[in-house]
Amino acid sequence: LFIAEKTTGKSKKVLTETDKNGWLDNNGQIKFLEDGRILWISEQSGFNHIWMSKHSGSKTWALTQGNWEVSQILYVDEKNQIVYFTSNKESVFEIQFYSVRFDGTDLKSLTKEGGVHNIQITNSKNYFIDSFSNLQNPKKIQLKELSTGKLVKILKETDIKQFTDYEWSNPKIVHFPSLDNTITLDGVLILPVNFDPEKKYPVIIHGYGMPGTQIVWNKWGKTWDQYLSQQGYIVFSMDTRGMSGRGEKFKNFSYGDMSKYLAEDHLAGIKYLVKEVSADKKRIGAWGWSGGGYFTCLMLTRNGEHFKAGVAIAPCTDFKLYDTAYTERSMGLISENQVGYDSTSTLTWIKRMKGELLIMHGSEDDNVHSQHTIHFIQKALKAEKNIQWHQYPGRNHGIYGGGARKDLYKKMIHFFNKNL
Repeated sequence: LFIAEKTTGKSKKVLTETDKNGWLDNNGQIKFLEDGRILWISEQSGFNHIWMSKHSGSKTWALTQGNWEVSQILYVDEKNQIVYFTSNKESVFEIQFYSVRFDGTDLKSLTKEGGVHNIQITNSKNYFIDSFSNLQNPKKIQLKELSTGKLVKILKETDIKQFTDYEWSNPKIVHFPSLDNTITLDGVLILPVNFDPEKKYPVIIHGYGMPGTQIVWNKWGKTWDQYLSQQGYIVFSMDTRGMSGRGEKFKNFSYGDMSKYLAEDHLAGIKYLVKEVSADKKRIGAWGWSGGGYFTCLMLTRNGEHFKAGVAIAPCTDFKLYDTAYTERSMGLISENQVGYDSTSTLTWIKRMKGELLIMHGSEDDNVHSQHTIHFIQKALKAEKNIQWHQYPGRNHGIYGGGARKDLYKKMIHFFNKNL
């Protein structure tokens, strides 16, 4: 970070940060205070925390610390020298709201309910709107005092009867060891209604797994997962090494090869499901969108002997083709990491593919260009693999409009019901 004079361009380096084992996120969380001090979020301690610096950079200190992470600075009360922020301090699966003083004292929790909280501070800076949910309770919206977190009024509450009438199956968070027994991994599991532990059930794994992301949360679930559950599937997702919320070391497992632990740790997840949850190891499926489409293609290729069917929507199949900055951010340059790019590419592993794969893509996807699917199809056809594909004309990455979304989900469930 440089501070420069407008008129002369003369500049001075104030702050600098490096990471030899991974990458630095530009999260935009740098605040310049009126007295010249600088407030920002840094991973230099091994976890994302709030730091403050003199305007010259001659002295810096941490306002928060510990084996947890700050996610966002929401408001800086310079008059009273208080920072308001969200973090996963109570649980890696939750986002709560906190305040702390400029000197790091008086760390205060302003949300008490377990779950994921979305916070909006009112213009008066006297109150905040707290929208939250957890695995047992759908969204509730409340107005609270900013200084104390005290409830002022419930603004809106979801009627849970609609879900109980629907026979909603509450997800649960589970824990299991990695294959090498060096780390505990986390997943979220939905069992079919009237689950019978004496029976064997097919599994659909919904994945994403891109570096620095998170999929396991203590928040209200999705209706599509419930629909799959009601069709008789065990529905499962997990956070692998290389994902977020657990510190720099855990995140950096994905650096240079996004596929290694994404593939390996999902095998640990399957092992857990087969051993503990009555999963049928011969009927494992996967689906995902975008990065989740990449996940699906990777499972059906690199982990091919373990997967019977998969549905990949708008998949990134080879990161040499991807147009977004986090490719180089987490992989480095191709010229310096050809081996990593080859390992990460699903095209490299097509010969391992054994199951059935359906790929769906919009023809005008300007995020993950349809060439990703075209390259994969050409390789799969040459290798004589079982692949189906469907293109949605004129649709972008979200595949919206004109009945396309409904058609996509119909095709997905028909495919799984036929092949799992």
